[in-house]
Amino acid sequence: MGMIISYQYKHIPKYCMDNSDCTSGKCDSSIHICFKLKDESCAFDKECICENCENGVCKEKISASSSGRSESYKGDGNYGGSGTSSVKYVYTDSENKPVNVEESVFSSEIFNIPEIFCLKQTLNLGENFKDAEITIKVKNESRKFKSDENGNVTLTIPDYGSAEITISKFGFKNFTKTIAVYAGTLNITKISGEKYGDEFKFKVTTKDGIPVKNAEVEIYEEKLKTDANGIVTKQIKTIHSDLEASASANNYKSSNISFDVQAIGKISIDAPEKVKQRDTIIITLIDENKSQCRMQMLQLMVLNIQ
Repeated sequence: MGMIISYQYKHIPKYCMDNSDCTSGKCDSSIHICFKLKDESCAFDKECICENCENGVCKEKISASSSGRSESYKGDGNYGGSGTSSVKYVYTDSENKPVNVEESVFSSEIFNIPEIFCLKQTLNLGENFKDAEITIKVKNESRKFKSDENGNVTLTIPDYGSAEITISKFGFKNFTKTIAVYAGTLNITKISGEKYGDEFKFKVTTKDGIPVKNAEVEIYEEKLKTDANGIVTKQIKTIHSDLEASASANNYKSSNISFDVQAIGKISIDAPEKVKQRDTIIITLIDENKSQCRMQMLQLMVLNIQ
């Protein structure tokens, strides 16, 4: 809508006739001034777009103002005489200085996305936030976007990593949130290995099943790199439950799995059922794994029977 000079108050700088101009820099005056709307509190006539301050409230005059403002702006969505505003517009005091304004606060639900996958994201802020400005900064590169009349905006993000997103709109305090931007999420699976001494193999892929080369896999405090097929191999010589294998790679969200390392088998004991004091007996320990046929014999003398 541009801006006009108030000839009645020539000492006052230019007025911004579109509230977004007050913060966007379109007004070239060093002091930006926006009129107050109908039913907003006021102290002087010059604060009101209708040029009529009655009992501390902007009111329309019965007849058109000589400056032509009160009638010509009736019905406009931003400045209409029949509408009201939820924001406090900037104006000047008697010394021609900006007066502090009370700004509303964005709801935390306006941007409740914890993370973003891929470099393009469409958001809906709601129709109450049309023409909001969204700034996204990643690795010292910033881009700005503006929501449409329905509050929709499509962000083209500069790069993966930690992104600082700021939403700004006239009359509101800036809303800033830092989120992670990923190319995708890794998936790690165990493809072989069950028992003590086995070679355990793990495979790292994207969610689409594509192998990830040079991903870092940490197993039992050792860090390994995947090969071209996304596979790492480690021999584990410990019996343990709930061991963890984790996978990480540049620009991807990490993942992990838990697994168990089982014992090779069980040992049975062969010993006489009845013995006498001072008898010499033989106790045999037998590994159930018959392929190894591990046996140990212990020769003992029974010294006391209770």
